[in-house]
Amino acid sequence: MEHTSTQRSRKAAQGREGGVSTPIQQKRYEVILLGVDTHGSQYTFARKVDNQGCQPPQELSPQKFLEFLQKQIAMANRVVMVYEAGPYGFALYREATELGAQCLVCAPERLGRGRRRVNDKIDGTELLSRLDRHLAGNNTALRLVRPPTIEQEMRRRHSRERDIYRKERQRWIGRGRSLLHSLGVMKPGKGWDLKLRANLLDWVL
Repeated sequence: MEHTSTQRSRKAAQGREGGVSTPIQQKRYEVILLGVDTHGSQYTFARKVDNQGCQPPQELSPQKFLEFLQKQIAMANRVVMVYEAGPYGFALYREATELGAQCLVCAPERLGRGRRRVNDKIDGTELLSRLDRHLAGNNTALRLVRPPTIEQEMRRRHSRERDIYRKERQRWIGRGRSLLHSLGVMKPGKGWDLKLRANLLDWVL
């Protein structure tokens, strides 16, 4: 009698949860590694699954790569990727981290020493090889950088833009002085008198 009541309690609990017990889906792989060479219109990347060899490099658009990355995360317990910091900032780091991947960013450098031509596929394979050595304990395989937050990145960009504008202003001042010197005005100074201004307008126009 007691055994029957216990079975009924279990069935009632299953009924409250929807009546169907969902088994936990196991991941197919333990770890997937990705070495990514980023460009504006496409990403070239190489992949390594568990202890298998490096797979041939592939090319995808940024949006297609994120879809591909999401599939890798669904298949493996751990997905680790690396790419070089560059003109495209740290947007890929934030997107990959939000999806659930472990994303590393390394300092840019010439990956294929001695090569005459730049080859994105070789760069992706080289990044993957360095990532594999880094995870194995080689601390010199990758020169990692710390990705900033969006607020930190905007502050840095504001400072860089201000320096660029200041240098550009000095460059135009130098060009103006050079032009005045060629017209015989050796010390233009900071102020402009009406006679000098009238003469300059006559020369220019």
